[in-house]
Amino acid sequence: AILLEFVQNDLRTYQSENGPKFKTIDEIKEVTAWDVFHDLISENLHVVPYDVAVRSIIEMFKTVQLLDIYSADPDYMIDKYSSILRELCKVQEQCVKIPPFDLERSDPDIVRTTVLLEAMFNQFSSYLKIFSYNEDTRLSLLSEDEYEALNKINLSEENYLDIVNFTITLIQLLLKLESMPNKNIVYVVINYLLLAGEYEQAWSMSKLYNIYQIPLESSALLKFITLTPDWPERSEEYLALIPRPLLDDVIRQIATLERSHLQLFQKSV
Repeated sequence: AILLEFVQNDLRTYQSENGPKFKTIDEIKEVTAWDVFHDLISENLHVVPYDVAVRSIIEMFKTVQLLDIYSADPDYMIDKYSSILRELCKVQEQCVKIPPFDLERSDPDIVRTTVLLEAMFNQFSSYLKIFSYNEDTRLSLLSEDEYEALNKINLSEENYLDIVNFTITLIQLLLKLESMPNKNIVYVVINYLLLAGEYEQAWSMSKLYNIYQIPLESSALLKFITLTPDWPERSEEYLALIPRPLLDDVIRQIATLERSHLQLFQKSV
């Protein structure tokens, strides 16, 4: 705990003096919260208090916030987010909870973990968003250095699947904490399955909207259809993967969308 406090103070200095400009965590400092966690906590979770482990993971997350999202390698960035989530799952399963979790009341450890998950997903989705910027957006929002750096990197199909796996794991942990995924989390799962070319799996995952009673907005539905290149030819097959009552709402929305986006729904000759 004392070493963790030292790392926290050291990180605050870096945040105030440097800002987010590093490509890897190794560039930040010789000793980081990652070292504290892996050297002292990770292999001793059965005797480490839950709150100490989570505090350490929060500091690990803060180091990721120091990375330059426009120049850091996407493989590296996604791996760091995934690593944090994997360690948090291990903490949830193995750590000493004093007192034990009480899901019937507002347990501070549950609240702290849930807030961390939400903050991590929000930052992760913001990172992913930069790759969807079109040319005009890049020119208007980014500095010259950021523009040039971002044009040198891109997400791969393997990255898409890693993003899906990260998000599904996050959903599973939220459920263990008796919290529910929001519409943005579900959107990321389906969106990146479609980008990876996993069309049937993506449309079958629409069940998440049903299960967690999340409304499927027309803008999201239109994006999903746009990312499904064979929609005009196989729309009936994909619709058959959508459970009711969500299917009824999707059919109503499609009828409206067809009037304004006719070409998207026409079968190729």
